[in-house]
Amino acid sequence: MHKTAPGVDWRKIDDSTRRQKHLINTRLREQYYKSHNGASSPNRTIFSEREITGTWVEKGSNNLAGRIHTAEIDVESGFIYCGSSGGNIWKGTLNGDNWQSLNDYFKIPGMTLLRWVDTDTDRRLLIGAGNTMYTTG
Repeated sequence: MHKTAPGVDWRKIDDSTRRQKHLINTRLREQYYKSHNGASSPNRTIFSEREITGTWVEKGSNNLAGRIHTAEIDVESGFIYCGSSGGNIWKGTLNGDNWQSLNDYFKIPGMTLLRWVDTDTDRRLLIGAGNTMYTTG
């Protein structure tokens, strides 16, 4: 895939090309900001020497930082349910408001499944975690 003449290190060529492209992109960004009256973007954030511009909006709970492993949308009721890596099931509106933890008293680590199941008599939330299944109701 990387054919070069004997004694030529393609990795060095690749590294040099990537560095040059990074410098060019950095210069272009700076020119853009200078051309806009020297003002930098108000939403400009630097991640690992790379600039990402955008409008950042926080979604989710304001009292637990973490990853979501699984989610279930209940369109009928207008709620979304998320299983977090911290073992909590979170409930919020479809537009991302009013998040609340449904199980602060009982953590369910390793959640991989949240599904609404309709039975003959009621509706239950099925929760899968490893080899264990839980249900509401």
